Amino acid sequence: MRALICVAVSGLLLAGQPALAKRVSKNEVGMVAQAAERCAASFPDMTALSRSHRAGGLRNEGTGRGIQFFSGGGRDVLVANSTQSSDPWCMFSVDGLQENEADALLHQLIAANGAKISNPLDPKNRRNMWSAYAVEFNGRIYFAGVTRVQTFGPIFRGSLIVFRHID
Repeated sequence: MRALICVAVSGLLLAGQPALAKRVSKNEVGMVAQAAERCAASFPDMTALSRSHRAGGLRNEGTGRGIQFFSGGGRDVLVANSTQSSDPWCMFSVDGLQENEADALLHQLIAANGAKISNPLDPKNRRNMWSAYAVEFNGRIYFAGVTRVQTFGPIFRGSLIVFRHID
């Protein structure tokens, strides 16, 4: 049932973004939607989140500098999270996603999960951020943002969606 909901959500997300729908598959958007759902459900237990990502079919790419990396869809989807429960955060994206596309996807993920943007934050002082928001979901406050396009070795280049638990 949960997989059906994520497929339906991914179809809705792509329907609103015709240019994005040409480059990103429903399966890839579904993987990002599932990663976001697992992230919100597991905070702040990052060990449980890592197990959940593996159980969800993501490939463990390794750990370094306090970051656990996963991939899906033949490395077209990148998922990363903190390894420390004292500093819980998650990042995810689809290879090649540009800043404006990732921001549109973030807004649609927020809306699809019943959350609301309670306050846009000013990312101008953050040179690596394209956009930044305070998001309320299930009575908790999260930082949600989109990074500028980044390159992770030969595997991934794109803009990342970031979630971090604030309150």
